[in-house]
Amino acid sequence: MLKTIINILRSIFSSIYILTGMIIFAIVLSLILAITTKDYTWFSRGGNLVIVGGLILGFRDYLLDGFKRAIIVLDGGSFIHEEEPPISMSEKEKIYSILASLGFGAMGALISGYGDMVVSVAVTQCK
Repeated sequence: MLKTIINILRSIFSSIYILTGMIIFAIVLSLILAITTKDYTWFSRGGNLVIVGGLILGFRDYLLDGFKRAIIVLDGGSFIHEEEPPISMSEKEKIYSILASLGFGAMGALISGYGDMVVSVAVTQCK
């Protein structure tokens, strides 16, 4: 069971596009929730999810290496004695991960700090 969960997380974290899509989905979902409930703090709360998504993007290679080591241990091996190189990403993927992590972190901080005010003003101006 645990091995299945680790494999699912590993497949999700191995795709930059899935993680980016999940972050954008969190933004859209929190905005829809804020507008439909008329509680604009939901959009600010969604900003925190964007920050977490940015952190995951930034540390993705370390997370993937940790998942790989967990699978080895669950299979009865020991990663201490095995000298396997960590999962490597291409330079393009590393640069994208770093830039996306910084961008989503900054965007999430702005949404978290000012999102409720921006949505509140936008909704009242549209009426």
